[in-house]
Amino acid sequence: MVAEKTACLFCYGSLQLPSVMNIVTGREFIGQPAWLKDFAIFRMKQAEYPGITPRSGDTVGGILYRNLTKQDLRSLDAFEGEQYDRRQVIVSLESDLRQAAWVYVVRADRQNELTDETWTLSQFMANDYEQFMTRFVLGRWDLFT
Repeated sequence: MVAEKTACLFCYGSLQLPSVMNIVTGREFIGQPAWLKDFAIFRMKQAEYPGITPRSGDTVGGILYRNLTKQDLRSLDAFEGEQYDRRQVIVSLESDLRQAAWVYVVRADRQNELTDETWTLSQFMANDYEQFMTRFVLGRWDLFT
């Protein structure tokens, strides 16, 4: 039997939360802190979640998950939807290590859906988590399971 090739995914928004990753993929992951250089993070219009866009000199912090299968990526693609493209990037880890990973970036034709408000996980957890879970995770369960 041939082992399935696995992938890494850099998450900067709600998918940083193991509970959200578990609901979307049906699997448990342990992540590690990582940073993506030359990108900026903003809240999306009329939404609780963020998007990232290339921007020289900025850095986005997040979590790197390893060992994602093709099925995991299909579920995540469905969860992320039409606003994002999944693309390969290089993220930085502690001790100056670097890792190739997938990341979801706001599509070029959807950049107008970004606000100028910087998105933070702490603000999301304090103000938006419950509404996000109802509207975008549990309310769309059938799209990615």
